[in-house]
Parts: sequence; structure tokens; C-alpha cells
Amino acid sequence: MLDFKLLGPVRSWRDGQELQLGPPQQRTVRAMLLLSDGKPLTPEGSAHALWGVDAPSSAAATVRTYIHRLRRVFGDYSTKMSTDGRMPAHTRSTSCTT
Repeated sequence: MLDFKLLGPVRSWRDGQELQLGPPQQRTVRAMLLLSDGKPLTPEGSAHALWGVDAPSSAAATVRTYIHRLRRVFGDYSTKMSTDGRMPAHTRSTSCTT
């Protein structure tokens, strides 16, 4: 079972053990996925949410890296990202796709 805390620092636990979600921006991506209410997020849209109009040219690639790292943290509970780069919200017991 996964538990999440979104107020204050984004945190998560699996079966009572806290997971290491990484740096603040990576944690923010996780929060955006949880709050997206099943609506897909693009790496570009997520980058804009993280950096605003001052997003570096590598921002979308950085978001993809954050997603990759979060997949490793969540394993069987990982977030899917389709081949076109769209990221649907977290769903329980999904498999990783690349």
C-alpha cells in the first residue's frame, strides 16, 4: 500500500517504509501527477509548471529524467509514461512502459 503526504514536503511510504523521492523538483513532479486527476501531463507542461517562462531548453528532458527516477522508486506502483511522452496520473499497480 502506498501513502502520500502533499502538504509540506512531498513524502511517500510503501507498507510503512518511507520512500526516497529525490530532490524538491522531482517531488513536485510527483505531486503534479497525483493532483492531475487522471489528466495526462506533458513533459513540456510540467517543465513550465516547475520553471515558468524561464525554463531551460533541457527542462522537458529533465522532467523525463525525474519520471524515470520515480519509476525506479515506485517499482510495481510506477507511473506510466507513454511513448509519445505524455504522463498519465499515477495509477496503482501499473507497469513501467518506455
